Amino acid sequence: MKRSLLFSILVPILVQLSHGEESTLNRLADSASPYLRQHAKNPVDWYPWGEEAFAAAKKQNKPIFLSIGYSTCHWCHVMERESFENPEIAKRLNEHFIAIKVDREQRPDVDQIYQTFVQATTGQGGWPTSVFLTPERLPFFGGLYFPPKSEFGRPGFDSVLTKINTAWQTDEANLRASAKKGIEQIQSFIEPEPSEQALTQKEVDATRSAILAQVDKINGGLGNGAKFPSPSVLEFLIADATRYPKTSLRRQENVEVVRAALDALVQGALQDHLAGGFHRYTVDPEWKLPHFEKMLYDQAQLANLYLDAFQLTGEARYAETARRTLDYVSAQLRSGSGGFHSAEDADSLPSSAAMEKREGAFYTWTEKELLNVLGEEGYDRFKELVPTGADAALPEGFDPHGELAGQWVLRLKEGANPLPEDLIEPLLEYRRKRPRPAMDDKVITAWNGLMIEAFARASVVLNSPKDLEVAKEAASFIKNELYSSEDGKLRRSWSQGKAGPPAVAMDYAGLIHGIIALHQAEQDPSWLSWAITLQERQVRDFHDANNGGFFDADRERADLVLQMKMADDNALPSVNSLSTRNLQAIAALSHRDDFHLIAKQTLKTFAVPMRSHPASMTQMSIALIGELGATRSLVLVEAANSPKLLSKFAQSQLLPFTWRIELSDENQAAYGAMSPLLKSLADSEKGSAFVCTGTQCGPPISDPETLKTALSPK
Repeated sequence: MKRSLLFSILVPILVQLSHGEESTLNRLADSASPYLRQHAKNPVDWYPWGEEAFAAAKKQNKPIFLSIGYSTCHWCHVMERESFENPEIAKRLNEHFIAIKVDREQRPDVDQIYQTFVQATTGQGGWPTSVFLTPERLPFFGGLYFPPKSEFGRPGFDSVLTKINTAWQTDEANLRASAKKGIEQIQSFIEPEPSEQALTQKEVDATRSAILAQVDKINGGLGNGAKFPSPSVLEFLIADATRYPKTSLRRQENVEVVRAALDALVQGALQDHLAGGFHRYTVDPEWKLPHFEKMLYDQAQLANLYLDAFQLTGEARYAETARRTLDYVSAQLRSGSGGFHSAEDADSLPSSAAMEKREGAFYTWTEKELLNVLGEEGYDRFKELVPTGADAALPEGFDPHGELAGQWVLRLKEGANPLPEDLIEPLLEYRRKRPRPAMDDKVITAWNGLMIEAFARASVVLNSPKDLEVAKEAASFIKNELYSSEDGKLRRSWSQGKAGPPAVAMDYAGLIHGIIALHQAEQDPSWLSWAITLQERQVRDFHDANNGGFFDADRERADLVLQMKMADDNALPSVNSLSTRNLQAIAALSHRDDFHLIAKQTLKTFAVPMRSHPASMTQMSIALIGELGATRSLVLVEAANSPKLLSKFAQSQLLPFTWRIELSDENQAAYGAMSPLLKSLADSEKGSAFVCTGTQCGPPISDPETLKTALSPK
C-alpha cells in the first residue's frame, strides 16, 4: 500500500510520543547494520538479536517476533511501510511480543536456522522472514511477507498477531511442545547421513544430467519460472567441460548451455545496459522484469563466469561483459578505503520532489523521456536495438501494485549488439540526475573475498594491472580492519568505522578463495601464507572432526538454538563446498596432507545428499572432480628477468584444477618453508616447469608446446 503525505508526516510524531520527547529512535539506532538503522525510527520497540531481548522475553514470558531482512530487499521495505510504521500494529507488537530485527547479511547463521524452519513448514523461502519464537528462541510459526490486512490470499499481519497472541495466552504449553519437536526435526534433517560408498565419476555425471534436465531451451538459463543467474551451476558446467577435448560432445553440450545462459543474462533486463552490473533476478521466465537490487556477490560470481567463458571460448564479448561488470563495481560499490560495499537498493525516489520510493525508479524509462533525451534520430537507432512500444510491455501479473505502469525496462532485442556509447552517454547523464538507490555500505568479508577473486583473475585474463591493485587494496582493507593477527580470527562485516559480529565459516571460505586467486595473480608467497593461516583458523573453529563438514557458525556461539551444517548452493556457494575446494587448492600449493584429508572427509560427509539432489550441490561436484584426480600443481622455476614464456602460456589457459607456483631466487626461501617439495624443486634448471600431483612430479618441461600437451585433457 502507498503511504499518504499525511501519514508520512504523522509517523515521526507518533514515534516521538511513544518513545518520549527527547528521542525518536529505538534500540537499533547505533547498530553496525545499515538495515537495522533503517528501522531506528519505527514505532516498533525493536531489539537487536542478543541477550537483552532474550532476557526480556523470558522475564515477561512473551513470544518473540523475529523479522529478518536486508537493506536492499524490496518486500522488506514494503512490510516496513505497511506494518512497522503503522502505529496500531506497532502498539500490538509492543504490548504482546518482544520484537527482534535481524540483518540476514550480518547474521547469516541466525537467518539460516529460521529460514530453514519457514521453508520446512511453508514450502517457501525468502525475505522478509517473519517468525514467532518461544522466549527460548524455538520457532513455532513463520512466514515471509504479510500485508497489513488480508489480501492476495495472504493473511493480514494484524490478524496474525491477534491469533498468535490468543494462542500463546490460551495454549502456551502446546506451542512450546510444537516448537521443541520442530527444532528437533530440523536438527535431524541437517545432519548428513553417513555413507561408506565411495563417490565416483558416476556422481559427477548425475549432477550434469540433473542440470541439463532443467535447462530452459527457449529462453536460456535454468527453470521455467523466476530466472536467477545460477553462477554455481554454470561454473560446474565450465569446470566439467575443461576435462574433455574441444572436439568431445560433452564439452560442446556444456558450452552450448553456458553460452545460452550467459547471452540471456546480457541481452535481457538482468543487466544494466547503461552502467554495467547485474540485478538480482527476474520475476518472469523471459528475463524481462528484474528485481532491481544489485548485490556484490552477484557481480563477483558473474564477472568470474564471464572471464571463464572468455578463456573457454575466446569470444571477446564475454571479456567485455566482465570488464563492464568490474567497472561498475569500481565506480559504485568500491569504498574509499578499498573494501567493497554490499549492495544497491531496488527502490528509489522517482524524483527529488517525490515522497514515496518505487522499485526500479532509477532504472526504468517512459517513451517520452527516451525521445527527449535521444532526439528523434537517436531514438530511431535506439529502437533498432531495444524493444519499445508493445514489445517493451512487461509480462502480465508480475507487477501487482502497478509500480511500473507506463515504464519500460531496458533490454536488448535478440541478437542485437550492445548499445553504442553515443546512445549510452546521454541516457546516463539524464539518469545521474535522478535520486540514486540507497547503498548498503556494509563491507562483508565473504563477499569481498569473492570480489577479490574476480579482480585478481581479471588482472591476468584481461592483462589489466589496475585490477590487481584493486584486489590487493581490498585484501589489505580486510586484513587491517576485520582480521586480528593476534588470534587469527575474522569479523563478519564493517560499516562506518564499526566492525560487526564475529565471522561465520563462509567469511573464512570466501576470503580464502579470494586470497588464493590473489596469490595466483601476483605470485607473492605472503598471500599463500595468509591463506594457510586463515584455513587453519577455519578448521579449528568450524570443522566437525567427528562427523565431517563445517558448521555455519563458530561452535562457541551461545545465541544459536542449533548448529547448521549446510551444503546446498544458493545465491552463494555453500560453505562446505567452497571450503572443500579451498582445502584442495592449498593442499596442492603447500603439499599439506592434513588439508587434503579434511577435503576428502567433507566430500564423504555429504555423499548422500549429493546423490539425492545433485543439482543443488554443483560446487561440491566441482570439488569431487578435483578429488577424482584433476587437482594438480604447476611449479615453474623462473630465471631472473626471463620472458616467463611458460608462465604466460599457463595463465592464458582456463585450468580450474591446476594451481601455479612460480619459484624465483627472491621467493624460494618463503616457498621452501611451506613445502619440502618446493624447496627441492627450487634448485632445478631455470626455465623448467613441473606438473605435480600431490608430491609426485613429472619430468621437467622447458617449452610451451610440451607444457600444453601435459596440461591438455586426454
